[in-house]
Amino acid sequence: MNQAAFNEYTFQQALARARAREAAELAAIAAGNGPKTSRDIGDMLRQQARDHLNKVLSGA
Repeated sequence: MNQAAFNEYTFQQALARARAREAAELAAIAAGNGPKTSRDIGDMLRQQARDHLNKVLSGA
């Protein structure tokens, strides 16, 4: 069973990949395509609850 040696070269490659992923995530967030924050999700759930309540109260 071979074990990959974790040397300076492989460390630098892993670091470069991690930095590239982070840069891509930050770019997506800056463009408005990032993950929703918990507050956004909370707002969405409150809106759904209001919509449902209005639907029930209106008899629809």
